[in-house]
Amino acid sequence: MASLVDNLVKIVGDQHVSDEEAVLIPYSRDQHWPFVVPKRPAVIVRPISTEEIQEIVKFANQNKIPVVPLSRGVNVRGLCTPAKDGSILLDMRRMNKILEINHDMMTATIQPGVTHGQVAIAVRKYGMRPCIPGAPATGSLLANYLLRGVYHTNAGDGIDHVCSAEFVLPDGRILKTGAVAFPNAPPHFRFTCSPDFVGLFQSMPGSMAICTEMTVKLYPLPEAEAFIGIGFNSIEEAIKPVPQLMWNKIPALLWILPQYTIIKLFARSRKDLESMRGSFPEWTIPIVIEGHQKIVDAKKELALEIINKTSSPLNKANAIPLPEEQAREFKYPRNIFGFLREGSYHALAFLGPLYQYPKYVPMMKELGVKAGYEAKNVDLLNAPIAGFWGQACYYEAEVPYTSADPKSVEMVKNFHYAVLKKLITKEYHIYGWFRPFLNPMKLIINELGTYGEIWHKIMKLIDPNEIMNPGKVFPEEKELTW
Repeated sequence: MASLVDNLVKIVGDQHVSDEEAVLIPYSRDQHWPFVVPKRPAVIVRPISTEEIQEIVKFANQNKIPVVPLSRGVNVRGLCTPAKDGSILLDMRRMNKILEINHDMMTATIQPGVTHGQVAIAVRKYGMRPCIPGAPATGSLLANYLLRGVYHTNAGDGIDHVCSAEFVLPDGRILKTGAVAFPNAPPHFRFTCSPDFVGLFQSMPGSMAICTEMTVKLYPLPEAEAFIGIGFNSIEEAIKPVPQLMWNKIPALLWILPQYTIIKLFARSRKDLESMRGSFPEWTIPIVIEGHQKIVDAKKELALEIINKTSSPLNKANAIPLPEEQAREFKYPRNIFGFLREGSYHALAFLGPLYQYPKYVPMMKELGVKAGYEAKNVDLLNAPIAGFWGQACYYEAEVPYTSADPKSVEMVKNFHYAVLKKLITKEYHIYGWFRPFLNPMKLIINELGTYGEIWHKIMKLIDPNEIMNPGKVFPEEKELTW
């Protein structure tokens, strides 16, 4: 251990390396620890530059030491906790600079430790915004964009916001992706005369290389905004206006939220979780329209026409100025405190078509009851994705649990695994896992066929010594973690 620490100290200095137990423990697990077995890294190292990262991975590669990259540590899927003994935890929070804000190109170039709150503040004075993740403001924008996260404005902005990116490969070489890979090209565009290597490293960041710099898309702050909130008593009725709204590119924001999710958003105490039952429709769709005033006016008119022609909401659909409370929840970094009133909450996320929503809901409530939950506490929310090809949506099933209570942990595991196994059957045909982590990958890894074989070969080509966060994509053990 002394040799490992000594070598890392030579690279980053003794203040930025630690193998002390008290420092290592917080890195051993995250909120997802009931599903991803906690494991302490051997050492924490905190680089401040790409050059330091290059030296660290060269040393690790030569000695076949696993490396686990971490950008900000706001992670709930076990991706940044080691799967192997003796791992180096690469904490990149010191790399927190916004390297460029380019108003003409509508981009920002950032390091891994930059938060999305930091970017939102920095670019606002230029009349721009990033696509805001549905996560706390302290999360890494770079890591979230690598994960293709879930965003408040999924409906308008989509889920991919990367133009170009720089990666350090396991042998220490630099790989530039996006247009910047072309000789003398700037980093402000995604595509060039080659395969899309940015996409190669998305979805499972840190499993083949370490992203040290990224140029991301920015979006104009709107001149005008309007809000439409509609309620329904059935999911079948609620989804009727959504395809026409999406295909006509009307909403910047559109979510389909069950009653309990709405209650969690607005509850101020644990008592509110029950006392507010019945105060909201079974299903609520908040819609935000934004842009130039003339565009907003035209979209409002068309939205109301579509809603009234295709569905029968409980309330008359009206467009109003965006209320401040809705703006705080749906436009800015996410406030998750309401979701923690019952201790913690488990989110099982996947991508699937909208038309399957009425089939997913009863299945999940049935499996929730079998696991020991009340059906009313099993939620499935939805966010359609811009473009809406294949009626693509982000889905998130939520149930409460308390990690300190073994019975509660057992319930959430039973629910989690039962739902996963159902979702991969032909009856439900989802598009894939959202932010795949260890156990969902175990369920499908042998079913990926040629795709999985080529994926594995690419990983071996890039990382022959398998030092990059090993065991997180192709797990060595196929049994589910209990």
